[in-house]
Amino acid sequence: MRRPSTKADLLEEVAEDYVTKPYHYPELRARIARVMRRIGDKVPRRELVLGPDLSLELRRRTATVRGEPIQLTPTESRLLYALAANLGNTVSTETLLDRGWGDTDDADPSYVWVTMRRLRQKIEPDPDHPVHLVTVRGVGYRLVSLGLPPDPVALAGDDA
Repeated sequence: MRRPSTKADLLEEVAEDYVTKPYHYPELRARIARVMRRIGDKVPRRELVLGPDLSLELRRRTATVRGEPIQLTPTESRLLYALAANLGNTVSTETLLDRGWGDTDDADPSYVWVTMRRLRQKIEPDPDHPVHLVTVRGVGYRLVSLGLPPDPVALAGDDA
């Protein structure tokens, strides 16, 4: 993965915003609040119900699976947050890699694959035949709420 070399490259390719040091704290808070307002409407503030046996509370980093609370790691929560903000739509592996490991120089797509497998073990009724964390071969993943129409591009499989 080519790393951006300038502020302009960062803003064009991966960053929501860019703040240089030293920064003015009120400005930083305002920038964070702006981004949160923009994406906050896409992800429910409380519970995201994906089916009769699965709900997510991403702000608390928990899932409820068949009535049992399941703790999510920070990385799992970041990936689910990115998927929930695009519920029913495909999110590229590259985007998920940036969301989960954006501060890591040598991040590899296998990180996403392994984390998705771990998430499926936690939240799917049958991790080998996922219904909520669906792979779109060669592209990425999508989070599916039972009852939503399927993404026409999606081709179910194990790894993107």
